[in-house]
Amino acid sequence: MGTITSPAAWARQHHKRIIESCALLGLLLCLLLLVDYPKLPDRVPSHYDHTGLPDGWGQKSVLFVLPVVALVQYGLLTILAHGLGSGVDRGQATPNPSLLLSLLKLEIVWMCTYIEWRTILVARETAAGLGAGFLPMILIILLGTVGWQMRSQQRPGKGA
Repeated sequence: MGTITSPAAWARQHHKRIIESCALLGLLLCLLLLVDYPKLPDRVPSHYDHTGLPDGWGQKSVLFVLPVVALVQYGLLTILAHGLGSGVDRGQATPNPSLLLSLLKLEIVWMCTYIEWRTILVARETAAGLGAGFLPMILIILLGTVGWQMRSQQRPGKGA
């Protein structure tokens, strides 16, 4: 027989599985963006300024950097989250650091995927850059996630 957990613990575990699945989907998409690598121009953006416009250019081999970064951080955060364990797995209603790591993994993977996609569009001259709202949005998302987790830590039994 399986372990009996509370409905709230079951829901948190279910949400974590959805988050993990979305992160894996983002990672696969980031890698799939390289399918057309041979058809891409030899010169691609390698850096963006604070407004999201390219301010550095390099060889198209730089397109391998973000998928590798996404893959490495995905692996490291997965290992770290697994090592920390989960309050959900133990049926506890305490804030869950592995959920925070899963959310950050999701956000970072999709950030890398978005940058990779936009870089390819800029290289093909079908986009101008990342977009002016990219940097503020990423900061709001990442800092919002960490702030939400910190608030959850202050109120045991609520949040994560």
